[in-house]
Amino acid sequence: MNMNEYDYRPNEIESDQFLSEVSINLLKENIKAQFEDPLEYRKKDHITPFIARYQWCKDNVNVYEDEEMEDIVDLRDEFYNFLQVMFKNYLNIGIPNFSDFGEEQQDDLIHYTYRFFIMNIKKNFTCLMMNYINKNRESYEIDEDRRKDVTSLSFKREVTDPIDVYILSNLHSIIEDIMAEEISVDDFFENCDDENCLETQFVSGAYDRFEIVGNFVNAYKEMIDSDFIAEIESKIRNKILKKYKKK
Repeated sequence: MNMNEYDYRPNEIESDQFLSEVSINLLKENIKAQFEDPLEYRKKDHITPFIARYQWCKDNVNVYEDEEMEDIVDLRDEFYNFLQVMFKNYLNIGIPNFSDFGEEQQDDLIHYTYRFFIMNIKKNFTCLMMNYINKNRESYEIDEDRRKDVTSLSFKREVTDPIDVYILSNLHSIIEDIMAEEISVDDFFENCDDENCLETQFVSGAYDRFEIVGNFVNAYKEMIDSDFIAEIESKIRNKILKKYKKK
């Protein structure tokens, strides 16, 4: 999985006090900012260092008093409860039997769900739009009047396929039409992945097993603002033009 194209980078463990109450509160603030503005803040993974630090604490439990370890477990429970509330409030999804799973499976459910919806949000919507366009490209009518407008003429200098010219010239409205469609959870998973992405496979599988439930599609769309649409539009335009540059 190549994440570089979408500006993903993991965060690092910053101190031995990572699982303090203060640092957990800072994590919560950072993650809430990601849910509120994923275009701006999606690039840092705040879950990876948390899991690593918690595991370090467990592996070195002999250096702690029992009461201190209980406090660390309580901080983990509090943090994961917070994340489940974020999933519910922003995405309308839940993990109904979370407490029945072991810690490793809990880590995976929280981490991959977070990475799928936040880290991969640009990739998800770019692939969704691109796949919808490719599957429906023959349905785009070629308007003779539009062929002659300035935008179409500029694309015709380097693009030989008239359907691609039409798509490029009307990309913004095409994306708006796709965003307005009623898309099921299954359709979203099917169309948001073009490279066997680990996060997509994990979250889709968790849905199939009813480990994760809830229709997130409309809520997920609401996380996309006009600036994000512009970035997705640019990404798709570059993908279409790239095949002509190769020629």
